[in-house]
Amino acid sequence: MKKFWNLFLAAIFVCGSAALLTSCGSDDDGGSGGGVIPTPSGASFQKVQVTYTVTASEALLTDFRINAYYVDSKNSSAYPETMESGTWKKTVEVEASKMPTTFELYYALNPKNKEQGATATTTGEALINYSMTVTTLNSDGTSINSRQIQKKFTADALTTTTVLAEFAKEANKAEHLKFTVGKDGKIQ
Repeated sequence: MKKFWNLFLAAIFVCGSAALLTSCGSDDDGGSGGGVIPTPSGASFQKVQVTYTVTASEALLTDFRINAYYVDSKNSSAYPETMESGTWKKTVEVEASKMPTTFELYYALNPKNKEQGATATTTGEALINYSMTVTTLNSDGTSINSRQIQKKFTADALTTTTVLAEFAKEANKAEHLKFTVGKDGKIQ
């Protein structure tokens, strides 16, 4: 009976010690220690997916050559692409090892001359929408977080070449869209 009692007390001691030591541990993943954002599956931050979009009205495409510029790497080079239709879209993926990186989108309007097809009489609303969506992805393909920003620039009908040049000058001052992704996958 004494042997049984000793085994019983030993079992209680082992279980109690394990519970005590477990409750004193630290599992604080949300602290200021930085690092990778944990997921329930144990996946880690792998890449950033960025979708850039610029949409222009037919009125703008008739009288302007429109270039969309996007920045997607640490060297901060802007890559221009000329819009051939009313919507330009580009999706890029950048590996997590290249973070922190700032992603940026902007556009530039250049008035066409008559030989290039400009009418110098744009009817209807001159409108340009531009947006950027940034999503950080884990190694298992799940999203850590995602953010989108969208802006537009608009004007009433444009009627002369001078007005076209002035419109381009003002439109080209529009805000650049920017997001920075940190080493931990957080979007700022």
